[in-house]
Amino acid sequence: MTRVWFVGFIVFSWTITESLSAQDAIKTNATQFLQQQQFVFQILWNQDELAQVNPDLVKKAKEFRVEDLRSLPLDLELVEVFIERYNNGLLARGQSATVFNSEHLAEIKSFYGVLASAQELAAFALVSLWSSQVLNEILWFYGFVIAVMQRSNTRNLRLPNLHELLPQYFFNNDAITQLYKAKSETCFEGMANETIIRAEYSKVVSAYYNDPESKISYFTEDVGLSEYYFFLANESPFWLASQQMTFPVPPRGERFFHDHQQIMARYNLERLSHDLEFTEDLDWDHNVVTGFLPNMADYNGQIFPSRSSNSPVPYYKYQELRMAKDFESRLTAAADSGELLSSNSTVYRAAELPTFFSHLMDAAQSNADSVNLDFYGSMETSGRRILGFNPQPRNKFIETISAMENYNAGLRDPAFYRLYKKIVDIGHRYKSHLASYRPEDISFPGVTITSVSSNDVDTFFDDFDSLVGRRSCSYYNRPIFFRQKRLNHDSFRLTIKVKSDYPVLSVVRIFIGPKQNARGLEIDISEARKYFFELDAFFVALPKGISMLRRSEDDFVIRAPIEEPSDVIYEKIKRALRDKNYPFEYYQQPYGWPRRLLLPRGKPEGQTFRILVSINPFKLDPLVSNPLIAGHWSIDGRPLGFPLDRPIDSHDFWRPNIAQGDMTIYFRNQKKTFGCTMCWN
Repeated sequence: MTRVWFVGFIVFSWTITESLSAQDAIKTNATQFLQQQQFVFQILWNQDELAQVNPDLVKKAKEFRVEDLRSLPLDLELVEVFIERYNNGLLARGQSATVFNSEHLAEIKSFYGVLASAQELAAFALVSLWSSQVLNEILWFYGFVIAVMQRSNTRNLRLPNLHELLPQYFFNNDAITQLYKAKSETCFEGMANETIIRAEYSKVVSAYYNDPESKISYFTEDVGLSEYYFFLANESPFWLASQQMTFPVPPRGERFFHDHQQIMARYNLERLSHDLEFTEDLDWDHNVVTGFLPNMADYNGQIFPSRSSNSPVPYYKYQELRMAKDFESRLTAAADSGELLSSNSTVYRAAELPTFFSHLMDAAQSNADSVNLDFYGSMETSGRRILGFNPQPRNKFIETISAMENYNAGLRDPAFYRLYKKIVDIGHRYKSHLASYRPEDISFPGVTITSVSSNDVDTFFDDFDSLVGRRSCSYYNRPIFFRQKRLNHDSFRLTIKVKSDYPVLSVVRIFIGPKQNARGLEIDISEARKYFFELDAFFVALPKGISMLRRSEDDFVIRAPIEEPSDVIYEKIKRALRDKNYPFEYYQQPYGWPRRLLLPRGKPEGQTFRILVSINPFKLDPLVSNPLIAGHWSIDGRPLGFPLDRPIDSHDFWRPNIAQGDMTIYFRNQKKTFGCTMCWN
């Protein structure tokens, strides 16, 4: 059900309307929930402890055979398909794997189908543990995580932090090498209780040493952003049809467009902090301008391939290249004509179908709801496989995986943003043919925003620790941490002064966007609208008279809950099981945009951004959804990105209910905390 935050009416003509938090923690002592939560952490985080807590389950899993699946409460048709595939030979353990390989994806879908069909939690646990010991590690991990996210009785379980489970996908080889070395060192009496390894960002992201992309490696390599993208992309996996999902999140294609448009907008705001131009186009007929030296390896030690700057596409990817160009051409034609050709030759017309845009972007993503998978193909899969520059596969099963084919590592590659600009531009192209919103669509008679203001904000780099391993000692397993500087910002508050002629329930949207381009020239809203990043959307009951709406970063609906290390969460689970007076806290939306990255870095001398606010009449959203991603819904049924999602005539856009103010962001290279100065060089 759509979440609603009501701010009550106050009789006085001058009121201060304080906002409620975006999402509050849910407290529970329910034993079954806590045991399920403990199992998820143990199977992913600490299987040694699982053997101590549940030896019977571990014994059953060791004795289990694939044929025993027939005796469990599972979908027997899916079980037979999986058993046949299993007996014919699956991808071996230790091999690289990706959902962007059709053979690997077929295995994932088969395994996921069995696991998701488990009617009882006991069967789910048994199949999960047995399969973790016999299937390819990455295919198992991915299928298990998707099953946890999709099943109704496991959906709200918190997963351990991915960057602590699979650090090789989030940190450079330099840090990973030190981690392996620390794990292998001999323990001795008197040694430190913990090992701290400094994890640095890439200073060189391509063979071109002065590549400007290295200036924003702290953003593209941020572990919080990479984790966010993994869950964003897999809340509705492209390979699952909506009717196969327990909790579909409609409108699917429109969300895919909006999600990636927002990532592109936030990426471009970070570029402006370094006087870098907005992202340039990727042209398949020319060399790939941006290079990439990942300095990373797969979980099995296989090095991720690199790509030199200004590289031609390898000859062995020409077939994939032709397909990508064909897919793009067909999608562009559909965007221009407003017509989609379905697989049964039915023509979907924009003039007749209100959801045409979402269908267009379903086809652009090539998800399982696409009207014609064969004809429109997958720009996403083809693009990732082309730009990854991995060598020719040895066979259809065994190949070297690139960072672009890994959901966690892909955002580190500058080509990621060029590819998704190309895909997002399909949606922009369609919308460029739409008329601007009519005055009655965006106006709110009787409601006027008289001012939008913000305090100046400091950004800085702060130390964060990630528990990535332990050194096994006979008397104590000593933790090993990666310590990394990550972009952060001071607290800030936005104040919106509103005058209403009557009491009315309203919807408020808040965006941050550019005021100037990289050359220091002020840009008009008609051009800048694509680069606005939506921070917040909430309901408010406006009383008659003047209201002061105040929102801090803690209120913003898109932000993730407070970051906690996996070992801290695990200890809280165990304590809640032991002590009924100590409830465990969880969130309905456990994943969201990292609160540290709500704002761009800014500049030492200060950089001014625009804060745009739109207030519109309340509309009931007829769609019911239960997203796992914070803020991942339209709260009132209007298009995602409204009112900036259509072409804007700047002379006719501004209304009394739409206003903007300035926010100046200062980058401070050091942050003083309790008299201690932490510097990032």
